[in-house]
Amino acid sequence: MKLRLLCILSLLIFTVIGTQAQTVTDKVIFTNAEGQAISSNSMLNVSKVEDDLFFPGQKIMPATLFISNISGKAQKVRLSYAITEMEEGQLKLCAFEDCTFQTTTGNYHFEQKEMNIAEKTELSIEREFLTKGHCKVTLQLIISEDTDDGTTIDKNGPQITINFMPESTGITSFAIQTGNTYDVFDANGVLLYKQLTTLKKLSKGIYIVKCRDKQGTVSTKKYTIY
Repeated sequence: MKLRLLCILSLLIFTVIGTQAQTVTDKVIFTNAEGQAISSNSMLNVSKVEDDLFFPGQKIMPATLFISNISGKAQKVRLSYAITEMEEGQLKLCAFEDCTFQTTTGNYHFEQKEMNIAEKTELSIEREFLTKGHCKVTLQLIISEDTDDGTTIDKNGPQITINFMPESTGITSFAIQTGNTYDVFDANGVLLYKQLTTLKKLSKGIYIVKCRDKQGTVSTKKYTIY
């Protein structure tokens, strides 16, 4: 009887330990531009569509969030994301001084990054497409913590979903921007082309593009062409 009771207690202890290892932590959170926390499991809808200054005819839907360490100590953080819907084009995510470009649904992640106390880093998301902009992506923060026995436990942080739903569905035509010129540099800043009028003939690669529109406004942007 005592042996049976001991076995039951042991199972309960292991069950509690296992539950603690899966506990959701809020030591690192998503925030908006005003610094307000975004509740876990929130759905954010993005509907505003803008013309892409660099590629006439292409559309973009930008969204900017932040990842904030509110724990009071440095944290090891990993950002993973799952694209569950993608009609066409690509989804660009930039975080932790790195950018990823995805053209298909699937599961992806950024390399682990150590965030300092009270550190806040920008999370830039941009949906790029021609005619069909609907896309859905779920972002998941994962915090790695070292235990006393030298092992590491991954704890799930907040999770949010971003739903890109264009204001106008079934976009089929665009106002082609004329009069723009483009200076194209490689990833190291070396000038490759000067005053191009179109970027359609660029081969696959990473480019830094300086655009001057017909009003004389200059803007610079990094592009990856697949």
